[in-house]
Amino acid sequence: NAVVPNAAAVQITQNFPNTPLHSVGTTSPASNATLHIIFSTDCSAYQHWQSYLFFHQALKVQQPGYVTRIASGCNDNEMEKERQWHMDHIQNKMTDRF
Repeated sequence: NAVVPNAAAVQITQNFPNTPLHSVGTTSPASNATLHIIFSTDCSAYQHWQSYLFFHQALKVQQPGYVTRIASGCNDNEMEKERQWHMDHIQNKMTDRF
């Protein structure tokens, strides 16, 4: 996880490493280019839900590479809540690849 210098933005980057359980890597199987999907949101409940669905779909289709969500317009409390929710529900519960 990385933080954008702007304190009002949250940047969450996920890596899909090669593991025996999940053979998805960070490069395209077709071109061997490193893949990085970036999407931006605000801190609304609607965008939070849409982000969850995006990460879930990346997991479902075994998307190789990195996925970064940039949430802007967040106050400090919202930023911390987004980070904690991401750790609790994406990284620690959905998959060890995030």
